[in-house]
Amino acid sequence: MRVHVQLFLAAVAITHTIKAEPTTFVGVSKNNSSTESSSTAAKTTTFATGSPTKPSEESINTAGRDDGERMFERLSEMVEKAKDAVRSKLGNVVAKTDIVQPEGYETFSEVATKHQKDSVSAFAELKKKFDLARLIVAAKKGSTPNDAVLELEKAQMEYWLNNKISSHDAFGLLKLNKAEDGLASPLFSYWITYVKRFNKGNAGESKIVFDILMSEFGDVALARLIVAAKKGSTPNIAVLRLEKAQMKYWLKEKMISAYDVFVLLKLNKADENLLTNPLFPYWSRYVKRFNKDNAGVRKSVLYILMLKYGNEDLARLIVAAKKGSTPNIDVLGLEKAQMDYWLNNKISAYDVFVLLKLNKADDNLLTHPLFPYWSTYVKRVSAKYHQKKLSVVDILTPKYYSDVDLARLIVAAKKGSTPNDAVLELEKAQMEYWLNNKISSHDAFGLLKLNKAEDGLASPLFSYWITYVKRFNKGNAGESKIVFDVLMSEFGDVALARLIVNAKKNKENEEINKNAVALGEEQLKYWLRKGESIDEVFEMLRLHTVEDSVLTNPVFNQWYSYFEMVNKKHGNKESVIDFLSSKKGTSFEDFMKDELEKANLGTKSRVDELFVDLRLERVGDGLFTDPLFIFWRACLEKFNGAHPKKSRTSVIQSLRTVYGDKGLADLIRAEEKVTKSSEYASRLENDLCATWLSDGKSLDDVFKFLDLNRADYKLLENPSMKTFAKITQFFVSMDSKELPMTKEASFEEHEILRGIKIASGTGGLRTTTLEKALFRLWFTQKKHPEEVYKMYFGQDKLSGILKDEGNLFEIPLFITFVKYSEGYSRTRSLAIDDDVNEVVRNPENKKWGTDPTNQVNFVVREFKMPLVIEKEFKDKMDKLGEMIMSVKESSSNSVKASSSKPMKESSSNSALFAVKQVEDALFIWWNQRVTPDLVFKKLQLNTKMAPAELFENPSFRWWIDYMDSFFTQAKRTEETGKTLMEVFEPSTNLVWLRNAREEKTTKELADRVWTNLLKEHLQANTSPEKVKKNLMIPPIANDDEVDLQRYSKALHRRKTER
Repeated sequence: MRVHVQLFLAAVAITHTIKAEPTTFVGVSKNNSSTESSSTAAKTTTFATGSPTKPSEESINTAGRDDGERMFERLSEMVEKAKDAVRSKLGNVVAKTDIVQPEGYETFSEVATKHQKDSVSAFAELKKKFDLARLIVAAKKGSTPNDAVLELEKAQMEYWLNNKISSHDAFGLLKLNKAEDGLASPLFSYWITYVKRFNKGNAGESKIVFDILMSEFGDVALARLIVAAKKGSTPNIAVLRLEKAQMKYWLKEKMISAYDVFVLLKLNKADENLLTNPLFPYWSRYVKRFNKDNAGVRKSVLYILMLKYGNEDLARLIVAAKKGSTPNIDVLGLEKAQMDYWLNNKISAYDVFVLLKLNKADDNLLTHPLFPYWSTYVKRVSAKYHQKKLSVVDILTPKYYSDVDLARLIVAAKKGSTPNDAVLELEKAQMEYWLNNKISSHDAFGLLKLNKAEDGLASPLFSYWITYVKRFNKGNAGESKIVFDVLMSEFGDVALARLIVNAKKNKENEEINKNAVALGEEQLKYWLRKGESIDEVFEMLRLHTVEDSVLTNPVFNQWYSYFEMVNKKHGNKESVIDFLSSKKGTSFEDFMKDELEKANLGTKSRVDELFVDLRLERVGDGLFTDPLFIFWRACLEKFNGAHPKKSRTSVIQSLRTVYGDKGLADLIRAEEKVTKSSEYASRLENDLCATWLSDGKSLDDVFKFLDLNRADYKLLENPSMKTFAKITQFFVSMDSKELPMTKEASFEEHEILRGIKIASGTGGLRTTTLEKALFRLWFTQKKHPEEVYKMYFGQDKLSGILKDEGNLFEIPLFITFVKYSEGYSRTRSLAIDDDVNEVVRNPENKKWGTDPTNQVNFVVREFKMPLVIEKEFKDKMDKLGEMIMSVKESSSNSVKASSSKPMKESSSNSALFAVKQVEDALFIWWNQRVTPDLVFKKLQLNTKMAPAELFENPSFRWWIDYMDSFFTQAKRTEETGKTLMEVFEPSTNLVWLRNAREEKTTKELADRVWTNLLKEHLQANTSPEKVKKNLMIPPIANDDEVDLQRYSKALHRRKTER
């Protein structure tokens, strides 16, 4: 078989091989006529299929009739089969690769015909047209290649050999010197194959792969290519041989040391990234090879690096390399080697602490990057040399740090981000050290100098001590001393009460606040257990000796808590003000006046603290009329009067500090329900809204921090909606005073107001202020109605809503959504460039225009209700029909909906409005796009159902409503289907229908069904004779003749109009 025949057969076979798997190839530019440089004119293309053109019959018939001719005919047949296979497998995928495009097949046909006698010129021509090497490599990928592929590979390499293409030249022809994937390139193995063949037949010119790659890349670049090629999956044998060759070259030919290679690979300039440098493991392997061949001058990796970097810097390099992802085995090996070196040389943990300069770390010890490294070495030392376990604490205390200093370091290191394991282990070690030395909870309190701490219970060390107390009590049940006992013995009642009250004010640190609250409750229980009276505790806390205000005294809060606990236990109703005024022997009014005069609040924060000290946050309904709240307000006014140069602090500002925006809004809403508090609550609500406006809050901001964005379909029932409606009114009021400055803003505000007006007036229904607030929010947010629907009624929520409520149309928020949809569809939005360009492309599009008032371009908004309803209900259209009929029938007191779960009856105009809007939109949509028989199926109805069953089905009754609408709007030539004709084709069903027309309970529906049945026959042009024969069967009805006459006239009119 001639070479060109082999080539052609192989190329067709390759096409057949790769047709089912799209692959990226490189195809040669057809403009390149040079045979030698064809592979340098490659351009990237993507394989896909097209509709290949058959080889021309004329070109086939011009050939001779020798063996070559017969083979060519055979090849032509194979081309056709290949085309068919491609076409059947990949269909109409867009063709991009020359080899399978129509011109690709033509090229093979032309070349094979033109060069039948000349295999060399045939190959040269094909070589110009296609990048054969890439084609071959792609075809060999995966399963075992067929013989044709191997023949083509052999032919190309013979072509190169015959044309004396050297290994180096072939490297260039394949562009391997520019390959982005380096030695991982599929063409690299192809080239290796050629090198083997070239060297086999050209011993005098043999150039090994390594020599060529060294001449192309040099030491460093080649090493990088080898390392890159070894990443991921198992490297091929050629890459492994290359690594071996390079190392042999350095060892035998250049005879360079391990350190010289370190410098050659520029690792001496890698700085802190040395151990993560891809060439580091490569160099490590060279060190092993070097030591193996040079036993007399062996130098380990550790030895070389220690000479260059020293103990501390090398340790830093190891720690840096272990950060992040899993470190490589060379880094772990180096860590082990350094620690083994220290261990074998009996360098103590103390000495290594100094070697690593950790003795100079001071307060930064535990956050020092080398601290965990040293901690690991301590464990290694302990395991090898110490029978008694040696811990980090043994070394650090007392030589470098005292107990309290070490504890402070631990607490500081644990602050913020997640502490490292070494810090947690040190905490554990210190506490175990104390436990082993029988340091009691009381002793530890002293060691940590908590009895002298200025910040008391807010000291970071206090929580640390609490942790130890828990551990101590767990292991020392006989000596258990609870935290409270220790603190009482250290401070006594008064000082401890002060510490507790101060710590409870710390809102920033949850742990401190939690500990203080727990201690405060423990102190109250302690007094209660001792049987202390309210008077005794009052005097114990020396409140009777206070010269200033009792109510503003720091320990008043703790006594007041005890006052309420005792009263609750004994069922006393006496108020704290009554108790205090009687204790002082004054009237209620005089006591409060005296307290206010003596109150001395130096800072704004103290005013906020007083609110908590007076336990006002615990007061339920009626807070605004509580005497202590009124006292607090008076203190606030006094503070403002005493500091005229400072910005005035309002009640709202202070209450926001205590409750937050959402909490304060809820409080105000609750207080509005209390008769005596309602007036003040309303004033506060106005102040709160004004504050939000001055803070620059948007409606969207307010909606979110009132947590209304998390509300469900019961949004309108949410108490916070009233607050939101109030702030919305403030926004409207502000907009009326400050008109928008830009014409775009003016246009948008006008459309918002217009949309709200349309939505509010739709259907003649009453619209609440809450609904108007939502309309403004949604219009401001430019919310598409479909977004609104999905937020509250989407598929993921619908089932639960229907289970809880039964009928979507009776949900107030759904009715609000329907109103909004109407307003949205009749308003406009600012046009963007795409809108204007669309009109330029499609002049018939009338949606875009220019507003004459503001001179801005706009588009009319669109919303297709039926699209949303059909998409959201999908297989639940029968449920939709059931809900719609429930509303319609219950309001008209007609036939009641039948269901396994009876629907709620409703005569609500709002529900009827929502039903009408949805129903009208769906009926128009269906009339334009589907036939009645398809709607019948959408509603889960079946023509095989018995008439009685259909009549009981709400969806069938809704479908009859639809049919009434359909025949009102349908064109005379429009297809209607034959749904009712099929249902009542059996005579038994027809008899049932005719009888139903006589029954009082079914007459109305049966008459409508009968009318629509006649209309179906009319659309089908059924003759009056057939109608009379097939439909007007016994029992004969009085109006049969009238119906027949009307039918005949209608049919005649249809034919006449046609």
